Amino acid sequence: MPAHYRNETPEAISRRGIIGLVCVVVFCVAAYFGIRFLWDLAQARSSKPSAELQRAAITSEDVAKPSSYNWGGYEQSDHEVVTSLLLTVDDVNAESGQLKALQILALDLTERSATLVNLPAGMWVAGDEGRSTSADALYASSGVSTTAASRVTARVAAALHQGFDHVLVMNEGVWDKFYQLASKDNAWVTEAGALLSELKCDMNANSLLEFATQAHNSGITGLTTTDAAYTEWMDAWGITYPWVQPIPLSEQLHVRYPAG
Repeated sequence: MPAHYRNETPEAISRRGIIGLVCVVVFCVAAYFGIRFLWDLAQARSSKPSAELQRAAITSEDVAKPSSYNWGGYEQSDHEVVTSLLLTVDDVNAESGQLKALQILALDLTERSATLVNLPAGMWVAGDEGRSTSADALYASSGVSTTAASRVTARVAAALHQGFDHVLVMNEGVWDKFYQLASKDNAWVTEAGALLSELKCDMNANSLLEFATQAHNSGITGLTTTDAAYTEWMDAWGITYPWVQPIPLSEQLHVRYPAG
């Protein structure tokens, strides 16, 4: 018998087979997560936010001029609140479109709560040349979605005396997808990137995922949905609009509370 020959037992052969199988499984799992990481990185870098909507969000606080409004005994909350204006439209990629819904999402990071306030899409906003108009009419007459949403954001901020951290323009049904994303304990940036094909916003895929994580940590699964308080107001031309009242709205958003 040759000296190098070994008579291995079936147990030893089986043990070597199991070790080999484990190595293959570990390699496949590592390769999957490695490829997924690189794909996520590529998605995060390739998705670009809307420059128009970035400017709209950044300038909304200046346009809102909250310090110039008489808050009637209400004072600024000490909570950290992230507010986002959500515009649901018929088609984010259309040359012109229709505003279907207008909402504000408020994430109270201090209290760990989330509130979605429905605004009337036909709410009063300042029009051109001193006239009045509605948010939906302004959107319909302002061209592509990012330009239209930027104009609506500025006029809504001025009407409500409320600035926004983010602006999102989305197709119908996208809010439900974002809600599902934000409800997950762990989500991939590719999932956020996929949403960007159905919405336009001031964030890239990575920032949108961070926003979804904020929403998750704020308890979005226990989301409170409510309607903004408004009164009917008639302008000088006899046209009636819903006028959203800034003081009750500010309390709904957790940004102001009665003094004392």
